[in-house]
Amino acid sequence: FQLHAVWSLSDSLIYLVVVTSATVIYSVLQLVLSGTRLMRGSQVVRTRTQAWFCFVADQLLGYAMVSGGSAALGVTNMNRTGIRHMPLPNFCKSLGFFCDHLAISVVFALFAFLLLAASSVLDVLLLSR
Repeated sequence: FQLHAVWSLSDSLIYLVVVTSATVIYSVLQLVLSGTRLMRGSQVVRTRTQAWFCFVADQLLGYAMVSGGSAALGVTNMNRTGIRHMPLPNFCKSLGFFCDHLAISVVFALFAFLLLAASSVLDVLLLSR
């Protein structure tokens, strides 16, 4: 008897992957733009409109990362402990490495939120000048 779980049907895990992908694309784009401007010796953020865009994008992606991490955390916890009032077994006993990797990805999602929050604080300092 082999225990089988269909993880690809979990909407919260798919949401976490989509939000993380969008955050990575935004972060790499910001890194490339800021890096090229620093190499040229010009200002990283040229206009207030660009600073507002960075602030709003940091806020939106930060909250999306928190919601994705929280949703995935709920699914991870449910699959790790099982459901007590239903005959659903503990999936992580047979899928241990996957559950461990999923828990690590949730921790990284929350760490990404902290970095986006720090970036938002820097945007606010830039806008307050």
